[in-house]
Amino acid sequence: MSFTPMTDVPNPLFDSNGDPFSGAVLKAYLPGTTTAISIYTDAAGSSPQATLTANAQGAWEVTGSEVVPYIDQDHKWGIFANASDAASNTPFYMGPFDNVTAGVPLTSPNLAILFDNVADMISGTLPDGSTIVLAVGQTVQTLGYTTKGDGGDNTYEIVAAATGTDDGGSFIDLAGSGLQAKGLFPKGIRNVKQWGAVGDGVTDDSGAIALAQAALSQSGGSVGELLFPFANGEIYAIASTLVMDTTRECWRGLGNPDKRTGAGAEANCILWTGAAAGRMLTITNPLDNNISNIGFNGNDVADQGVFQEQTGGGGQGGCTFNNVVVEKCNKNLWTLSGLVDGGRNIWQDCTMRKTNGDLGVEQDNACVLYLDSSNVIDQWLNCEVIHASSGTAEVNSVAFYCAAGSPDIYIKGSFLKAETALIQGGVTGGAYFNCDDLYVEGLNFFRSTAQQVNQKVDFTGVRHVGTGGNSIEMAGLSNGQPLNLSDCDFRGDIVITGRDDFPIIMVGTKYNSLTLDNTAGNYTNLLQLGRTSGSASTSSAMVNVQGVCTAMANVITTASLNTGLQNGSVFRSERTGGAAVTVKNPTAVEALDEGRVIELWMTNTGGSPLVVTWESAYKGASLPTGVAANSTTIMQFRYNGTSWFEISRVEGIV
Repeated sequence: MSFTPMTDVPNPLFDSNGDPFSGAVLKAYLPGTTTAISIYTDAAGSSPQATLTANAQGAWEVTGSEVVPYIDQDHKWGIFANASDAASNTPFYMGPFDNVTAGVPLTSPNLAILFDNVADMISGTLPDGSTIVLAVGQTVQTLGYTTKGDGGDNTYEIVAAATGTDDGGSFIDLAGSGLQAKGLFPKGIRNVKQWGAVGDGVTDDSGAIALAQAALSQSGGSVGELLFPFANGEIYAIASTLVMDTTRECWRGLGNPDKRTGAGAEANCILWTGAAAGRMLTITNPLDNNISNIGFNGNDVADQGVFQEQTGGGGQGGCTFNNVVVEKCNKNLWTLSGLVDGGRNIWQDCTMRKTNGDLGVEQDNACVLYLDSSNVIDQWLNCEVIHASSGTAEVNSVAFYCAAGSPDIYIKGSFLKAETALIQGGVTGGAYFNCDDLYVEGLNFFRSTAQQVNQKVDFTGVRHVGTGGNSIEMAGLSNGQPLNLSDCDFRGDIVITGRDDFPIIMVGTKYNSLTLDNTAGNYTNLLQLGRTSGSASTSSAMVNVQGVCTAMANVITTASLNTGLQNGSVFRSERTGGAAVTVKNPTAVEALDEGRVIELWMTNTGGSPLVVTWESAYKGASLPTGVAANSTTIMQFRYNGTSWFEISRVEGIV
C-alpha cells in the first residue's frame, strides 16, 4: 500500500485577511460519494484520522503536532469552517469534490483565493479554469510555484502596482490585474522554490537562489533562514557561483543529504552544472553563518566546493556546518583563506569526499580541506574526510592541509582517509592540533614539514591503520610545547627530527618504530624539556614514554634518551619470533638524579625465540639473550649515575 501527500490541500490555511484559519476541518471522500475515508499523518500510513483540524497557525494538527496529510487511494476532499459543518458535509470552501455539495463558492470572503501556481495567479486563472480580476487588499494562496505541490507554495497580499520590485518572490507583477502580489511567507519561512528554483537537476537555479538570498537580507534576513526543500529528491543545478555575504545568513535543507558514495549526481544536493574550474559557494567575511542538511556536488567539473574568505574588516567566524556533504570537486573541497581572529567554526556530522583531481601538487590541488588563516578555531566533530578512489587513498592526497597562520584545529570522533591525513605546512607558530578518537586510513597520519615555534600537538585515542608509512613525522618544535601521543594505536612509524625544548608523552601508545634524530645539532637530548642550543638546564624532565612498539628493530632507537627519561617510564616492544631487537645505550650527557627507574617490556608474538642484544650501559648478573616463543619478559633498571642496573625481571609471561 502506498501513501502519498495531499499536495493540493492548502497547508497552512489562511482566510481572506491573510490570517491563519484556525478551527477549519479537512475531510476526504471516495470519488462520487459522500463516504468519508481516512487521512493519514505520514508516508508510513500511521495514525489514520477521520478529519484533521487547523491549529492557531492554520496548519493541520493531530494531538498538538503539526502534520502533512497523506492518502492511500483515489479521493476528493473538502474543507469546512468547523466540526459541525464537517459532520453535515456542508463545506464553506470548494475542494475538488465531485458529488459533494460545494456550499459557498471559491470566492467566499472567508478564505484566501486559491491558485494552483504563480503563473495562474499572475493571469488570474482559478483551478476550475475560470478567471478572476484581483483587487487590492485581497489575500491569495498558491499551491505551488511552477506546478501544484512543487514546494513553492506561498500566501500573498494584493497590493498596488510598483509597491516593490518584482523579484519573482517578494513582489510579483500581476498581468491580469495590473497590480502586484506581495509575498507574506507564513511563519517567516522562506525557501528557494518560492523564487522559482526548480530542483530538477537541469534548470539553472543559481539566479533564483540569489534572488531568495537578496530578499532574505532586505527583509531583515541578517538573522534569517533560507530553506532548500528536498522532499522529492531535488537537485538544485547551479551554473554560477553562489555567494553568502550576509551576517548570520543560514541555509537549511528540508531533507537529509545522506553521506553518499557512487558516481553521478545524487539527490538532495546543489549540483554544479557550470564551466570547468568553477567554484560552488563563496562565504565572504563569514560571521555566525550556518549551513545544515545540504549537499554540494561538484559533478567532477567544479574545482572548488566551499571557499571562506576575508576581503575586508569586520568580524569573521562563528560559523556552524551540520550534516553538510561536499564532494566531486577537482581541487579543494573546502578552503579557509585569510581569516584573522575568526572565532570558532564548527563542522559536525559532515562528509567531505574527494575522488579525483590533479594530484601533482600535494598541498594545492590534492587537499580535501585547505587552511590559510590565523587565530581561527576549527572543530570537526563526527565527520568523514575522505580522499580516495575505488576505496584506495589517492597518491599524494591530503585530508587537511594547514598552509599558513596559527590555527587551532580540533578533530574528534571522525574518520579520515588519504595518503596523508593531516599536514602542517607553512604554519609559523602558535598552532594547536588536537585529535581525539580518530580512525585514520592511509599511508601517513600527521606530518609537520618545518620547525615550528610554540606549536602544541595533542593526539589521544588515534588509531592509524595504514602501514608502510609514518604515523607521526615531525621536523621541528621549540619553546617547550608538549607532544602528546597517549593511548594511540599507530601501525606506522614515529619519526621525530630537529626538535628542542619540549616534553613527549606516550602513555599506552602502540607504534611500529620510534626514531628520534638529533642531527640538527641545536640540542643534545631529544626526549627532554628545558634544553636550548645544547646548554644544560635544571628544568625537570617531563617525558613519559610508555608505548608499545610493534615492529621496531631496537627497543630504544636513539643514543640520547638518558636525561629525558621520567622516573617510571616504560618502553614496550612487540616482535615476531625469529627476529631480533637491540637495547641501545642511553648516553649520559648531564648529571641525572640517581635512583631513576625505567621499565622494559619485550613481547614475542611468534612461535620462534626472539633474540635480544644489550649495549654496554645495561648491567646485570646475566642479561637475557632472548625471549621465549609467545611470551613476555619484563625488566626494571635503576640509574646509578653512569649505568643502568637490573633490579627485577619476570620472564615467560604468557
